[in-house]
Amino acid sequence: MATAVEVMKNFFTVLKDFSDENGNYVGEIALDKAVRAVSTMDDFKTSVSIFKAALTADGVEGYSELDSDTRLEKVTGMVIGANYDYEADTGAISGSNAGGAVKKNAADIVPESGDLSVATLPAEGSTTQITYTGDDGKSFTFNVKWPESFSKFVSGTAVDSTTDPNDRMKDSRFLVDLNDFDENEAFYSDYRSLFTGNATYGDMKKAELTIIKGLNTYWLKEGAKLIYDSYGLDFDGKTIEIQLIADGDFGDSQFTTARNTDSLPSDNLIIGFNLATYGKIDETNPNGLCYLGSHIRKFLDRTVAHEMVHAAMLASGTLKLSGMPKFFIEGVADLIQGDDDFNAEHTAEIRYFFQNSDTLVQALSYDESNGSSYSAGDAYLRFIAKAAADTNIFVGTDENKNQTINFDGNTTIITNYDESNTINYATNFVAAGLSDTFNDFIALSSTETEEGTQANPLIIRDVRGKTISFANPDGGRAYAYMAENAGEINGEDFGDGNQLNILFGADNVNNVIRAGNGGSQLWGGYLGDDELYGGAGVDTFIYDINGGNDTVHNAESQDIVLLRNVNLSQISSAQITDNGVNLSFTYGGSLNILGQPSTFQLEQSDVSYTVDYQNKTWNNA
Repeated sequence: MATAVEVMKNFFTVLKDFSDENGNYVGEIALDKAVRAVSTMDDFKTSVSIFKAALTADGVEGYSELDSDTRLEKVTGMVIGANYDYEADTGAISGSNAGGAVKKNAADIVPESGDLSVATLPAEGSTTQITYTGDDGKSFTFNVKWPESFSKFVSGTAVDSTTDPNDRMKDSRFLVDLNDFDENEAFYSDYRSLFTGNATYGDMKKAELTIIKGLNTYWLKEGAKLIYDSYGLDFDGKTIEIQLIADGDFGDSQFTTARNTDSLPSDNLIIGFNLATYGKIDETNPNGLCYLGSHIRKFLDRTVAHEMVHAAMLASGTLKLSGMPKFFIEGVADLIQGDDDFNAEHTAEIRYFFQNSDTLVQALSYDESNGSSYSAGDAYLRFIAKAAADTNIFVGTDENKNQTINFDGNTTIITNYDESNTINYATNFVAAGLSDTFNDFIALSSTETEEGTQANPLIIRDVRGKTISFANPDGGRAYAYMAENAGEINGEDFGDGNQLNILFGADNVNNVIRAGNGGSQLWGGYLGDDELYGGAGVDTFIYDINGGNDTVHNAESQDIVLLRNVNLSQISSAQITDNGVNLSFTYGGSLNILGQPSTFQLEQSDVSYTVDYQNKTWNNA
């Protein structure tokens, strides 16, 4: 049984693999693969639809009579307690609310102890090293570049999307030196509005020193360890630059960015701290305790951890600002710090989703960017983790190659191993069927129970260079193969001509896939321009959304073309020619069919069409 932490580590293992494809990174495809790797759901869009239906009780039997908080717990595992309950488990991924062994309240998430006022300050303008060790015993070291002065800050908006976000940091006109302030001077009033709680310039000087002490002594080190132990992301060899700002319009937010492009893993990161919120920070509390009102507390160490998630994703290449939706970027950071008990605004927003599913779906869209993205992303990722709770997940690595996997009848997902790995499959169950519902494939075994025969799915993905054998429900056996990274695979090399071969193209390369003599399913890979060749048997050519620009050769009248995850509105043109059919898609891909297959199927809408090649017309099957 997987924990939320195990699920998210596997999730990021997939995202990190995608970050290596220079120039070909597509956020939606990466999320599709990550969702498939940790659950039985086919892709991101499907998971959002299932989440919406369960959370809003839209057609989900047995859910409509549940109150919203009970339904939320059933769907996501989130336990909503009383607002501003700082002793309750916060729902952080590492806490008991998310399946961990130990409760994590607001002060426990990032562990510290002692009196922060006597902690050590680094030298102004220096660069120091921080080393931390994960629960698995691995150690990592990163550099921290400190501000040139611990008594100065940058005023006004810190990040301008139209310019280099660092320009204002370099412009002395925006630099305020607290040592030059006199509380009676008129110009001080221009800055007082930036500070919460009627903080004075003296308060701000103490706040800057307190924050630097916390970062240097606890927060950066423990935040990095928490992120590694929870997500498997590290800062080894990276440099984090600390910047100090004060901006009333910026709220209590921080910002995180990278010095180099976000299209590749970044070595140089920036974390900026908005001092406006922290003028009344407790100088002694190691958690960075701030009182924002009579009953509202903020722990700065948790906010640091949130921002460090962004930094860790930039460092690993898994945060693509041009490809990742806002809800995921912020939800995965909120999941580290937890939010579902003392943050009244957060919990009210989640509850609102129950009454307004359109708001939920909008918040979980790629182009949405507002405050709802935080709450929606947090709840969605908790749903993904919960959905994988009864799933056995095996992620192949060099450290566990040649390992034998013994299936116990529960759902088992095997993913993310390369040609150097050997997986020996051992099972007590006889495969009872084969379905191509999933991107790669799913084989079903069965168990006899008092209620009758129940299917136990066994999902095997990314089997580059491997051969898997299952019983074919139509008789005989079915075999599945996947192209090597070179993208070449020939079905005639496998079997005696009487078996069903399922041939997968590798992603991000141009595949050449040739059918066997006994009938084949030919799957092109993502993002490549693939050449698919039919054979003597009845073949099915499968084109998935974002499949690139593929060409089908030797298509014959009995063959089938299957369009997966494609609906009619995404087909911009469907031209029948003397040589076959040309399909173009709104997202830029194309499918050129040379030959005259009999049937075209749209899996998304469960509709089939036949082609009258003589009259060049389409007909419903």
